[in-house]
Amino acid sequence: MADSLGRGALASLLASYLSIPASLAANVLVARFLGPEGKGLFALFAATQGLLALPAQSAQAALIHLIADRRLAWRSVRTLLLALTALLAGLLCGVFAWSLRWGPARTVLLGGLDQAYVPLLAGALLGVVVTQLCLSVFAARQEYARGTARAFAGVMLGHGILIGSLLAQHLRGAAVTLWLVVSAHLAGVLLGSLFPLWGTLRYRGTGETELPLRAMLSSVGAFSLPLLLQTLLEWLNRRVDVYFVTVFAGAAALGRYSVAVGLAQQLWTIPFSVAGPLFARVAHEGDEVRSRELVCYVFRVAALVSAALAAALLVVGPLLIRFLYGRPFEAAIPMLMALLPGAVVVGPSRALWAYFVGRGRPGESARAELVGLAATIPLDLLLIPRLGGLGAAIASSVAYLGYACFACVRFRALSGAAWSDLLLPRRDDMVSLKQRLATLGGDAWAGLRARLA
Repeated sequence: MADSLGRGALASLLASYLSIPASLAANVLVARFLGPEGKGLFALFAATQGLLALPAQSAQAALIHLIADRRLAWRSVRTLLLALTALLAGLLCGVFAWSLRWGPARTVLLGGLDQAYVPLLAGALLGVVVTQLCLSVFAARQEYARGTARAFAGVMLGHGILIGSLLAQHLRGAAVTLWLVVSAHLAGVLLGSLFPLWGTLRYRGTGETELPLRAMLSSVGAFSLPLLLQTLLEWLNRRVDVYFVTVFAGAAALGRYSVAVGLAQQLWTIPFSVAGPLFARVAHEGDEVRSRELVCYVFRVAALVSAALAAALLVVGPLLIRFLYGRPFEAAIPMLMALLPGAVVVGPSRALWAYFVGRGRPGESARAELVGLAATIPLDLLLIPRLGGLGAAIASSVAYLGYACFACVRFRALSGAAWSDLLLPRRDDMVSLKQRLATLGGDAWAGLRARLA
């Protein structure tokens, strides 16, 4: 594994795990103060924010490819970032405002939220767009650790603002409302985006190529449009059940389901942390065999770690729900149990996503998501009206399994990897991982001591 990949993965992994306590504390406080219904409405707000930010996520991957392949000069990068930020923010807010004029779309996207929340949603969307586009600069230069550090600072600031606002309101003896929670979330997203923005403004890079804005926008659009389909399908697989649960079972059921989903998704921390640096590495790697071996190695290790974490969560998860979230959320326990099988297989499959997109074939990921979606929507419509959040959990787990199986088949067909290379753990996998982590950790500690000295 290359040093740049290892450093980026380690930085992303450490940032993810260090942010878990703050994220958990924020979620527990929101659940305790707002109850299941308020927690569900906040989850609906976050899901709609994620939906609207999908084009920015696709543009981020396109930017990484363009900056890396063309070695763009900083002047061109800066011009492109400003143009994309203005274009995406204006376009997405305009599309969202237009969709709210249609009654059914307003009901689905906002649920029980008043339209007064729309400006807050637009502000949060702007912060997300700025963050994702700025981080693409560091990923393109394989300086993932620097970008991760800035993103981590922004995330921690956001959690701190939310937690501080809730505790201050509670200590004053005033009621904690959904409006306060969403406003604090907005402030955290906007202020948190300043960290990657400031890091990008100070960055000069090493590229030499200058391109006209029209050519750069055309290149970004040509790459990001197929990827947008894949990210939209991925979002539908992961988040469309939020709207089905709201419509068929109510906001309170969504609040309990969101607690189960939040805990199950902790299994994705390691695979998703590695996927970003792995994608950047595959995009730069010219050796097909080396890329295949690297992806297989990451898949095997991620599968082992995800299975071990799932076993731990099987025991600890019910205790966390009972003691942290309280009796109103105990119905989330069977939902968590139903989500675990699918969550175990989705994490390692993120390495395959990095391979498909890194090799310039985002359509393969879109096909895998279509397979999962073909199971998600029918099962949601069948099970959620009868079982509520538990039905959504069962449907999601089945869809995740279908997605992972298809992705493995397509990866093997495209890369020529054997099933044993992908699925059978090797004796030296964990030994190699331990050695690499020890080396990277020692380098990081030495660097920290040198700076302090």
